[in-house]
Amino acid sequence: MDTHRYKIKRPFVIPFVLAVFLLVILLFMSLLHRRSAAETVVLTIFLCAALPVLGEMFYRLVTTNASGLTIRKFLRTRAIPWENINQVGLVMVRRKTYLLLTTRRGFYILSSAYGDFPRLVRDITDQVPFDRVDAEVRQQLEEGPLVNRGDVLSIWLAVILMIGLIVMKLFGVI
Repeated sequence: MDTHRYKIKRPFVIPFVLAVFLLVILLFMSLLHRRSAAETVVLTIFLCAALPVLGEMFYRLVTTNASGLTIRKFLRTRAIPWENINQVGLVMVRRKTYLLLTTRRGFYILSSAYGDFPRLVRDITDQVPFDRVDAEVRQQLEEGPLVNRGDVLSIWLAVILMIGLIVMKLFGVI
């Protein structure tokens, strides 16, 4: 088996980076105009929440190869040999798909935010014994896409709203 690397997909990362950048601009505008302390506090809280998420997005990586699966997150890396995976399940929550890998040491969740998620699922199901893969996982692979574009659209909507706020602040509407 070849080594495959899966990062958080670009169509998700690009608007998120843009949203964080626009959030910084809104915060600076709020600080420069000294309008409302509540506005500054809220924007600071949003920025403090968004920056770690952004860092995690850039750092996350899942690698599959002949020996197993490696999940890299910020400050932690887990190598999972194929034989240690007891069950592969699929959880769908509001059109979001999560792959659930159960091992003796716990469970790991991989979201559909990873690029080429169907191939990631296929890589895993091809290596794990047939009886350890839930029928729902195989059925979902055959039936249709495991990708959700709703998150990307939500982030783009947030970007558009922040651009609108910046324009309104520049023209003195708010």
